Amino acid sequence: MRDQDLFINEFLKQVDTESKMEDYATTPWCIKSDYFGNIEWNKFKIFRLKRYFLQKQILLKITGEVSESKLTATIKFYYQESFVLSSIILAFLSFMLMAEINIYAGLILIILVAAQIAFTIKHYENGKRDFINLIERINKQ
Repeated sequence: MRDQDLFINEFLKQVDTESKMEDYATTPWCIKSDYFGNIEWNKFKIFRLKRYFLQKQILLKITGEVSESKLTATIKFYYQESFVLSSIILAFLSFMLMAEINIYAGLILIILVAAQIAFTIKHYENGKRDFINLIERINKQ
């Protein structure tokens, strides 16, 4: 039980629990940490922020529970549904552009869609790895 409390205390130091999702929606620059959210009764829902160009955006939604020296977490790409839908629509439009108007413009658009998909997957994997490294670093202390 003592190890669990130490882990939770170290975890709380890394997560900005004072900031809520409403704070992110109104003033995202006021969030102090890369992680924010809430932890109640050993259950947590936190979000991972990442800076894209000039603004902070939510990259990951992490939900889980800490119980008896075991951490259970689900890491999800936050904009997963909209990302998949927009990628499908853009790919469809690029194929339509290749078939109807100009094959080169369609190829350029499909290459940009593929680059966007690769860029997003890379950021998701890096964010997931950062969170796992954070948990391992806390666990070693």
